[in-house]
Amino acid sequence: MTALAVLLALIASPPQASSYVYGAHQPGLAVVLSDSAVAYAAPDTLARKLDLYHTGDTLLIEEPTDQLHLRNGLRTPWYRISRPPDAEDAPDAYIPGIDLAAAAIAIDPSTSLLFGVIGYDPESRRFPAQARVTSADSLLDHTPMDAMAAMMEDRYDYTVTLSREDPSGLDGVEWLGSVDFSYEACGMENGSAYLAWTGDDLTAGPVSIWISEAGLFEYSERALLPSDPGGRPNEIRIIATSENYESQTTETDTTTYIWNGRNFSRE
Repeated sequence: MTALAVLLALIASPPQASSYVYGAHQPGLAVVLSDSAVAYAAPDTLARKLDLYHTGDTLLIEEPTDQLHLRNGLRTPWYRISRPPDAEDAPDAYIPGIDLAAAAIAIDPSTSLLFGVIGYDPESRRFPAQARVTSADSLLDHTPMDAMAAMMEDRYDYTVTLSREDPSGLDGVEWLGSVDFSYEACGMENGSAYLAWTGDDLTAGPVSIWISEAGLFEYSERALLPSDPGGRPNEIRIIATSENYESQTTETDTTTYIWNGRNFSRE
């Protein structure tokens, strides 16, 4: 990528993130998630500090390194980045992956939603995460979440993307979307966690999952939104289907989440 292309990408609004596949950022643009993120002259926090970035800043990842950074119980790769705006002439800089959003998506021409994993709790085996709404240099709101995970420690190995949904039928919701978690292996949970933005507040909503074991079973949940055929105003219904291949049985169940204008509650 040329210096001009890098500069144009970096000043584009809102920022977009490169792919985050099996727990690693791919070369390309990345968006800073942390309040402040230091770029170092080497993949080591004892190295010389080169730059300080903030939530919503956009960087260019050149490549991951073999070195890992440990913070909040989570190990993430160090990444070699270009230092804008003189990407071709500036010396190498390095930043740990925990400071970067796993995914970013535009809410509107000036506002973005960021999502990232920010730690690991070995007692509960949870991966705390956070979704953030940013505009220019401002953090508008954030909400804590748990990243979907199974059978892993220290490092987060899922593929993460963000998707946009139709918010029609949810009163006061300007933007609706989901964080989508994927791990292509039998017995591993996959799914989506929904987020609603009212223009002032970011709210975590229902979660849908699917999991299967070849030749044994498949369990899947799908979200029925108010904008979908059969949907009802201010409700998201999670419809679960469980198939047991050995007994050749199928069971279904529905859980309803009510939107009250500020948050979701299970009926």
